[in-house]
Amino acid sequence: MAKRSLFEILGGVTRFGRLTVLAEAELYETSTRSYRMALCRCDCGAMRSVSPWKLTKSVTVSCGCYAAERASRENRTHGMTGSRTYRSWQAMRNRCFKATDISYPSYGGRGITVCAEWRHSFDAFYRDMGHRPPGMTLDRIDGRGNYEPGNCRWATPFEQADNTIAAHKIEVAGELINVSEAARRSGLSRSALLGRIDRGLAPETAMTMPIDRTQGSRNKSNNRYVTYQGRSMLMIELCEETGLTSSHINYHMKQGRTADEAVGIILAGQAADKDKCPLGHPLSGDNLYVSPSRPGRQCRKCRNMARARSRAKRRAQG
Repeated sequence: MAKRSLFEILGGVTRFGRLTVLAEAELYETSTRSYRMALCRCDCGAMRSVSPWKLTKSVTVSCGCYAAERASRENRTHGMTGSRTYRSWQAMRNRCFKATDISYPSYGGRGITVCAEWRHSFDAFYRDMGHRPPGMTLDRIDGRGNYEPGNCRWATPFEQADNTIAAHKIEVAGELINVSEAARRSGLSRSALLGRIDRGLAPETAMTMPIDRTQGSRNKSNNRYVTYQGRSMLMIELCEETGLTSSHINYHMKQGRTADEAVGIILAGQAADKDKCPLGHPLSGDNLYVSPSRPGRQCRKCRNMARARSRAKRRAQG
């Protein structure tokens, strides 16, 4: 009986799974006998010799790549490890539960936690939050609340800065808003608006005052806003109006006096008897103090009061 060809053994079929039969390969020999083999090319490009009966019985359907892919699919959970969304989920858990994380004191250390479903399941987190958009990070709407559905959103760094507990808030027309929002409404930069407020200008006035009014002396104290006779003005404008120097006015304001009180004391002192200090104390007898380092006569009582205020201030500061 004539020996059957390989293709007769395979029933004329040349395609088995991912394998294509090209020709008969060399015999596979053992210590007892020899086996016929089929030379096959896998769809991935690999070449492999396979026993004909393994092809016909579907025991072998690839060079081994199919089994590897199937194992990868079966062992894969969500397939998003390393994605932006997954990293946000990991960082959220680290902030709340990992004591060695740099942000733990501001989150887990303050009692901020993650709901049980999100803590143990990325799929649950992804179901509720969806993909993390480019340029955004995870933010809690209520900065004192936990990470949970309904209290989280994807937000830009600018939105997050406005939502922090430490965000600077001011009252404008009875409404408490962030400085960043007030700056957007006024058309000023955040630093410019804060600079005006820090120099003593009311928030509403700081938002509406023309920009060129802030361009004044290079002396920072002259660019400070003060309230005099119910009007808000620059220190340099007050000096021009009263004919006094900013250093003289600032000296009295640093003692806790208002601009009106400072100007009144200075003007009263100028009009008073030259033998009295601006507060009306006589510059004679035991009340007269002559400093070895400063020219002119000084009021001992005023000097002692200033020193007492200075000591009290140092004690208050610790």
